[in-house]
Amino acid sequence: MSARVVRLLLDAGMTGFGLGPIQRPRNGVEEPFTLRDTRFGRELLRAAVDAGVEYPSPEFYAWINRLEQRDAFQKATAEHENRRHAGRRLPGGTTTAWYQLIVTGKPMLLDSTTVFGRSPLAPDFEGQDRCCAGMGHHVAGPDRLSHVTVNAAEWAGTDLGRSLVQIGRRAGLFNPVPLLFMSARLRALLIRNSVRGWTSEVVNVIGDGSRRPN
Repeated sequence: MSARVVRLLLDAGMTGFGLGPIQRPRNGVEEPFTLRDTRFGRELLRAAVDAGVEYPSPEFYAWINRLEQRDAFQKATAEHENRRHAGRRLPGGTTTAWYQLIVTGKPMLLDSTTVFGRSPLAPDFEGQDRCCAGMGHHVAGPDRLSHVTVNAAEWAGTDLGRSLVQIGRRAGLFNPVPLLFMSARLRALLIRNSVRGWTSEVVNVIGDGSRRPN
C-alpha cells in the first residue's frame, strides 16, 4: 500500500487495519531497519510506550504514520539510511513509500449460501476441495462460485475485515488467501481520491442490519 493511501485512510479515521514495513533492496543487499538503532527512532519508541502502543505491531506502524509522528519517523528512516556500516556493500533499508496492509478487523464467518468449487459446472457440494480436517478457518475451496453472503452479526463495525475461511490452492509461492471486505465509506473514499489497483463486488449482508456499514 502506498504512503498516499495510508495517509488517506489515517486522515479519514478508517478502522480495522494496521501496517507493516516493507524492505527496500538495492542490487540484492538488504539490511533490516530497527528504530532502536537511531536517535529519532528511540524517541519514537519512548513516545509509543507513553501512548500505550506496542512495538512491533500492526497498530504501531499505523500510529507512526499519523501526522503527529510522521515527521519523526521520516527523520529516523533518513538517519538509518545515512549511516555507514563497514560490513554493508550497498545501501538497503526500509522504504517509507510503501507498507504492508494488515487487516486487524474480526475475521468473519461466511453464510452457508456462499458456494465454492472448481468451476460453475463442478461446485464442491461434497467438500472434496475443502480442508480435510473440517476446520472452519481453513481452505473452503479453490474458487468462489457465488456472491458472498455474511451474517450482519459477524461484522465488528470496522471499515476493513476479512473472511475466516481461505480461498485457493497451494502451488509453489501461491497460497490460499482470505476474502477482504470494506465498508461503503471506505469504498467511497478510494473512488473519490482516484485510488487505483483494486476492484470490489457487493456482499450480501443478512440478519440484523443495525450494525451495517453506512
